[in-house]
Amino acid sequence: PRASPALSPDQVRGPLRSHTFAVNEVGIAFLRAARERGEDFGPLAWRHEVAHPLRPGTRGRRARAVISDAVLTYLRLTEEEVLLEQRLLELDRATLPVDALAAELARYADLYRATGKDGEPVWRRRYPVFPGVLCVLAGADRAALGRRRDTALALLRAEPWLTRTPEVSIRVCLLEDLVERGPYAPIFHGLRELGCEVDWLGREAGR
Repeated sequence: PRASPALSPDQVRGPLRSHTFAVNEVGIAFLRAARERGEDFGPLAWRHEVAHPLRPGTRGRRARAVISDAVLTYLRLTEEEVLLEQRLLELDRATLPVDALAAELARYADLYRATGKDGEPVWRRRYPVFPGVLCVLAGADRAALGRRRDTALALLRAEPWLTRTPEVSIRVCLLEDLVERGPYAPIFHGLRELGCEVDWLGREAGR
């Protein structure tokens, strides 16, 4: 069989640049929300391409790992305390089949359950509590992204390994809504929030 033609540097950089730009748009949306509310989410509060090895001591992209497009670290203020909110970001630009997107998201159940030689969850080496997952959709028209969101969530709800791991929270929104309305608007559809839209913290409008 004929080998596939090699991609030029411009062909590689184009999608990568668009993906990186979209991830930064997510960060900027959270930055704006934090400034409006007097909360803390600085320009360095999101880290790109964070690998979470499922086996301790493994490094690099070839290792078996869950790779988040970014990790967001947000300090949220209440009347009584400051709360640390961390989220694992998946930015989807509709370049993969929807079942592949669902499979990527379902792997966070693997990350939650992965343990080291001492029997402790590997994620506890980085996080005080397991971060929720935010999946942000872009790269297609609004109607197509809405269908993609609903299909991905339906596939996830049928995934036995994930349904048996209620500690893993996954919420999905459109990048357009996040940029225009911000993360505190009820723009997210959640894996475990059926029949309602919530904000990034899982709260319905008015709560």
